Amino acid sequence: PQAGHLQCRQRSNVQLRSWRENTMLLRLGSRLRAAARHLQVAWHAWCNPAMTWHGKLVLVGMAVYVLSPIDIVPDWIPLLGWVDDLVLIGIVLPLFMKLLPPDVLRQAQQAARNSRD
Repeated sequence: PQAGHLQCRQRSNVQLRSWRENTMLLRLGSRLRAAARHLQVAWHAWCNPAMTWHGKLVLVGMAVYVLSPIDIVPDWIPLLGWVDDLVLIGIVLPLFMKLLPPDVLRQAQQAARNSRD
């Protein structure tokens, strides 16, 4: 009876780990999709003539940091090197969206939706 109980417990631990990993991957996937949508909106906002210079400065600063070889965590370190870039993008893009004038944000969101369709 003990051996059967142990096997059942091991199987449930494996299933729980698998469920947690799948849940983590789903959350990561949804956040990456949201970042992709924000990038599309940012691009369309950048192209809008009513875009403010400080909004453009935020995007330029983010792009310079992400593309720069000088990082908090060097990019040559596998996976960890990208973490600081992803965290920065995850912080800067929503902040950028809040800095946009409402009409520019609305137009950029509509243009991003139309480009996906």
